[in-house]
Amino acid sequence: MKHRFGCRAAAVLLIWAAVQTAFRMPVFAEPENESETTAATTTASETTAPAETTSAAPVTTGTVTETTVTTEETTTTEQTTAPVDVLARMQYEDAESGGVRITRYDWLNERAVEIPENIGGKPVTEIGAEAFRYCYADEIRLPQSLLLIGDNAFAGCAYLTDIQIPQGCRYIGSSAFENCVLLRTAGIPDTVTEIGQAAFDDTPFLTGQTDDFVILGGGILYRYQGSAERVTLPDTVRTIGPMAFAGNQTVRSVTLPSSLRRIRNTAFDGCTALSEIQAETAPASVEAGAFRSTKWYAEPQDDFLCIGGLLYAYRGDDAEVTVPDGITVIGESAFLGNARLSAVTLPDSAEEIRYAAFSGCEALQVAELGTHLQSIGDAAFSGDKALRYLRTGQSLTAIGRQAFAGCTALNELHLPDTLNRIGAQAIGYEPDAADGSLRKMNTAITLFSNAEAAKNYARENGLLSAPLPAEENTEPAPEITTAPGQHRGLKGPNGTGWVPAVLAGGVLVLTGIVGWLLRRLIRRR
Repeated sequence: MKHRFGCRAAAVLLIWAAVQTAFRMPVFAEPENESETTAATTTASETTAPAETTSAAPVTTGTVTETTVTTEETTTTEQTTAPVDVLARMQYEDAESGGVRITRYDWLNERAVEIPENIGGKPVTEIGAEAFRYCYADEIRLPQSLLLIGDNAFAGCAYLTDIQIPQGCRYIGSSAFENCVLLRTAGIPDTVTEIGQAAFDDTPFLTGQTDDFVILGGGILYRYQGSAERVTLPDTVRTIGPMAFAGNQTVRSVTLPSSLRRIRNTAFDGCTALSEIQAETAPASVEAGAFRSTKWYAEPQDDFLCIGGLLYAYRGDDAEVTVPDGITVIGESAFLGNARLSAVTLPDSAEEIRYAAFSGCEALQVAELGTHLQSIGDAAFSGDKALRYLRTGQSLTAIGRQAFAGCTALNELHLPDTLNRIGAQAIGYEPDAADGSLRKMNTAITLFSNAEAAKNYARENGLLSAPLPAEENTEPAPEITTAPGQHRGLKGPNGTGWVPAVLAGGVLVLTGIVGWLLRRLIRRR
């Protein structure tokens, strides 16, 4: 009986010890099969830098061994923490910045993780997209060399309580810390100039913000939490982030400060009552979708929607458009896809045409860009199949990438001596019908210019080059002779393209008259 009782007691003690151990151990995702575990280990070992090139010290973790020390009087149990080779757990690659990007961390049950400053003699500058997603650590120390945190990089780290972004970091991606349900503190330096959508959503850090204006990093308005109808942004705001006013159906008027440099896409998404935008100066960047769902855009009171000196969008339906004087910037996608536009004239005050401003205007034939225009942005006139005549003035310094790609009717371009930069595939390229990639056009194109940038571009891209005529920009623009949508090109003021049409019309009229007379003669008989 004593033997049987002793066995039962021992079994109970073993079960109780197993239960306690199970509750102490964290739960983590197991690899689907043994081959995946082997592959991950192999990748990490293959990319691990030599120990002497890594400046980071090993990180202590929750991996514990027990050591029993026995003396004559007492027996005690001590816990020692085994070091973890952090680099063996990481996968990484070279980044465009010249540093290293961490692409994955094969975590197990570490409570704390310290990302090294250098790997293979290069600084760690980026945390890649989803690299630490769902990590169990409650403490993550970032390297001082960090410049960028990618999308979803730490999303769903359910035990993370604090994060300190190092001084010098510039970018925090979309959903970077979203759903970190214990994250209460976050140090974000003023060097951070861009924070993606929902980067800190569903965290105690965000819900703990009580001010109407939640301003993070270097003047980024992450969220407006007020209820005023007329909102004046503080002078400390430099960027209005994506979804900053999202869903606010109360605000009717917004006054932008002169400090504002950028308005991100979807910034005012769902602000259906917003009908007034006031600004003294034009922000350096306003993304095309920033105001798309507002009353100001959907029910415009003017054909030209302006923010200071920036033309955000043209909302009229005229075929020939003259932009008002005082506009200095034609904004991103301002005329994008306008099917009626056949001619546009910019004022002499215009200095810049931004990304895709006139892209996809397939009826556009004539563009007179004013005398003080300095830059034409990327894809500014891309896909304008009917464009034949362009007058740039004598101040142009830069033409962006693919600025005139797909302008198949443009067979000559006169460029001033001030030009010093032409982007890749800016002139002389068209989309390939098979896959949409750009290829060189078959038609000959001549660049008339004395600028070295134009000569070099022509030579490198197989275009013709000729000196700029002395009388450049003195002759009048040709007349537009086709209705919007026909894309048949231009004729000069004294052209003879009307002759065949008149002759054909005369023949038809004469035939009709003869037929009418014959019918009358037959009826009389």
